[in-house]
Amino acid sequence: MSSLSEKEMLVLADALAEFSNLEPSGVEGFRARHPNFTPDWWNFPAPEGGKEETPTQWQFSQKWLREAWAEKEKFSDIFNLIRILTSAFDPTPIPFLEPEGPSPGFISLIGFSEFPYHQAVVYLASPRERWRAKFCSACGKRFVAGASKQKYCGDICAQERHKQAKLRSYHRHPEWRPKKKSKKPRKIGRKRK
Repeated sequence: MSSLSEKEMLVLADALAEFSNLEPSGVEGFRARHPNFTPDWWNFPAPEGGKEETPTQWQFSQKWLREAWAEKEKFSDIFNLIRILTSAFDPTPIPFLEPEGPSPGFISLIGFSEFPYHQAVVYLASPRERWRAKFCSACGKRFVAGASKQKYCGDICAQERHKQAKLRSYHRHPEWRPKKKSKKPRKIGRKRK
């Protein structure tokens, strides 16, 4: 188990949520914000059998993480958890074992290095913390909840939903609207002295 505090684990879990929502155009920004969160695998090709939508290893791993996020029982299934964990590996070959380059399945078991990515996955997969992996009710992004009743990924989404709810109520209940004051025509006349 990790020696990190609960607060530190939540920071890693938030980075994992950000990774799960990552699009190829955002890779450089993610790497700048979280330099050692994952192995340096960003250009490493996915294994044979990887589909066109997952051309690189990070996208392949992300796909499995997204599936587990959507179906939390996949976090509790040991085989899926191992698949998610071992899909994030350092692609640097071990020269005396693999002179031709890394073999993902083999390198994941031999010479395995733990990254913050792995710690975050194990943290969110634990039965006590699994509830934290949620989808935002406003934007649909994956996020890590700080409280069990949390529905939104952040203040912006919560405020937007609150604004939408107020607007729906305004249209649904005209009787709640403030009464408009009718303007009486002003009499134009002579000034009194």
